[in-house]
Amino acid sequence: MKTWFLCAFAALSMLALFSCGETQKDATHWTPNLGQHIVQYTAGVISAEENITVQFSGDIGLNMVPGTPAATPLFDIDPAVKGQVVWTAENALAFIPDERLASGKEYKVRFALGELVDVPKDLRTFTFNFTTIEQRFELDGYALKGHSDRDLRWNRLEGTVLSNDLSSIDEVAKRGDLHRGGARTGAMVFSGRPPHLDLLGGLH
Repeated sequence: MKTWFLCAFAALSMLALFSCGETQKDATHWTPNLGQHIVQYTAGVISAEENITVQFSGDIGLNMVPGTPAATPLFDIDPAVKGQVVWTAENALAFIPDERLASGKEYKVRFALGELVDVPKDLRTFTFNFTTIEQRFELDGYALKGHSDRDLRWNRLEGTVLSNDLSSIDEVAKRGDLHRGGARTGAMVFSGRPPHLDLLGGLH
């Protein structure tokens, strides 16, 4: 009985090890033959305003019209991002986020290639990563000038705001304010187009 128990335990252990060995890994950039199916995808450091895209090596035979939403979920993104998947060409897809991506964040994407193309098991899920630009602002070429010769209580602070990534005037305005001695002393007005915005600030 003891011998039989040991043999059974050894058999179960071997089965468990075999099962663990069967775990399927996702395909990556280095997976052989991936280039036969995917020629381009979002990678590296990108703007937080960009979409997440995948382009196939050729026509995959679905005859999709650009602008058509994908019928099934294809992108699994971590950290989670809400959005929609749209065909941008007969052989290209884009995940369009509902909101701007987080600044300076690394994202991991699992793309369900096997839902669209008949591929071997090791290519059914393709994993890739990208990072968004760390948004920062810099005030360049600023100068303090008198606002009016008749009212010396006010001064003008003029300069240019530079940003690392695409931004809006509203976003920059949220980041900036004028203070003196810990108290708010004026307001700022921006004009121009990001990432180069002209700054006009009033101080008293």
